[in-house]
Amino acid sequence: MDAFVVVTSTRAPVEGASSHPTRILSWNADGLVCRAEKGDLEGFYKAVEEHKCDCVMIQEVRAKPADRGVVRTIQKRLKEFRMWESLHPSKRYSGVVTFLKDTVVDPQRVFYSFHDGSWSGAHHPEGRVIAMEFDSLFVLNTYTPNSGNKHERRVVWDEGITRALAATSLPIVYGGDLNIAPNEIDVSDPARFKGVPGFLPAEQDRFRTLLRDSGLVDAVHRLRKKKAEEQGKDVEAIYTWRGWNPRGRLAGGGMRLDHFLTSPQIPVDSATPVGTSRSSFFGSDHCPVLCVLRPVPAAGSKRKRQDGD
Repeated sequence: MDAFVVVTSTRAPVEGASSHPTRILSWNADGLVCRAEKGDLEGFYKAVEEHKCDCVMIQEVRAKPADRGVVRTIQKRLKEFRMWESLHPSKRYSGVVTFLKDTVVDPQRVFYSFHDGSWSGAHHPEGRVIAMEFDSLFVLNTYTPNSGNKHERRVVWDEGITRALAATSLPIVYGGDLNIAPNEIDVSDPARFKGVPGFLPAEQDRFRTLLRDSGLVDAVHRLRKKKAEEQGKDVEAIYTWRGWNPRGRLAGGGMRLDHFLTSPQIPVDSATPVGTSRSSFFGSDHCPVLCVLRPVPAAGSKRKRQDGD
């Protein structure tokens, strides 16, 4: 069964709108509808305004058909944004949404899943994908499934999205909760996280394969590595997820699970979490990540992987 789509706005881009977004915020809201019902979103709305975001990508919307009113309220609060959704058809589970500011043109095409190495307009059955194709940029928002006890599902996802990314000709900005801590520095205690989904060696191997085959680079890691080299310091540990449950095995632990992967020819000014303290998570166990771009090359330019990425 396809995920349902709620059309909540007939807004149009303003005259002279830019050809693609350049200030993109990604956030796993850990239940966007729940955050709205609890009144936890004021900090989020403020962050969108303060960072002058023109694209906002949300994971774990967790909306069902009965929640349409709540979803519409969120969209109306972001009144200068249009909205695209892919949600679970029957329960509060998974779900992604992308908000695009009126100062950016509409995407030429929008995809909601991938199949056999290409992007598809059919919705992922759990609502995990929104891909927007602009004239000179491909912007992807996904909520990657956690392996949990279903490792095969994650293998199928990783291999499928790698093929689709590798076949994409446009420069790519790929943001979202990818549920992977690629390196030991990306968890607060490697020994404690041993065997934990998101830090499994097989998952890390497939992530490296994704980067290799698609030509994408880990923008947050690349920039923090560059900063460390310039300052003659160690690479900074960055965590976007925190285990707040005081009874949980990973209480107080941190993982870098939320990412921006970009084509290497795209000039990225910054890619960094927006707040790393608990108070900055707006009620979620993930913090937002902001990626700021400069103008990108025209459509059809080839992606080339740079040494050392």
